[in-house]
Amino acid sequence: MNLKRNRYQNGSLTIEKRKRGPRIWVYRWREPGPNNTQIRRKIVVGTTEEFKTGAAAKKAVDGLR
Repeated sequence: MNLKRNRYQNGSLTIEKRKRGPRIWVYRWREPGPNNTQIRRKIVVGTTEEFKTGAAAKKAVDGLR
């Protein structure tokens, strides 16, 4: 009997400053890698001008979650 449960991480959505230009939304998550290591990934979702709220940015990222 397998009592182990799969767990899923939703990732995190943060705002980062840039040297030039508007601030950006960044989505970060981890994936399992070789030899039981974790690989950190991130993707730029868009600027804070494109997505005014966190909910709007989350909707853009739903395909990755």
